[in-house]
Amino acid sequence: MKKYFGNAVKSLIFSMAIMLIFNSCEKRNSVFTMKAVKLNFYEKEYFPEQDIFIKVVNSDSVVLVCTEKYNSLYTLPVTFGISPSLKVQLYKEKPLSVQLWGDSSGCMASCPIHIEEYTILFPIDMEVGDEQVILSVMGTWAK
Repeated sequence: MKKYFGNAVKSLIFSMAIMLIFNSCEKRNSVFTMKAVKLNFYEKEYFPEQDIFIKVVNSDSVVLVCTEKYNSLYTLPVTFGISPSLKVQLYKEKPLSVQLWGDSSGCMASCPIHIEEYTILFPIDMEVGDEQVILSVMGTWAK
C-alpha cells in the first residue's frame, strides 16, 4: 500500500510540474496586461523636491503610458496605477523601458524589461532596475 501511495504522489507531483512548464511556455503567445508599476527605491538625495511619475516607452521612444504624479517628499514604496491597462506581447515585441521622470529633473532613470530573464508562471510582479532605481511591474497574462 505504501509503495502504491508513494508512486501516486510522485506521479501527481510530476504531472503538476509538467502542467506548470506548459503553462509558462504558452506565455510566449499571450498578452501581458500591465496594471501598475511600483517604485520601491530611487536615490532621492540626488534630485530636488518635485512631482515624480512613470512612463512606459517602447524601443522607438514612443510613450505608451504616463502615470499620475506623486510628490517626491512622500514615502516609498508607491504604486502607480496604469489606466487604461497597457496590453503588450512582451515576448514578441521589442523591449519596453519603464522610466522614472521628475517634473523638474526630466528623465531620472530608465529600466528596460528583458523578459527572457524571467520565468513567468503566474500573475507577475517583475522587478527591474539598478543601483539608482528599483521598480516592480505588475500585471496578468491572457491568451
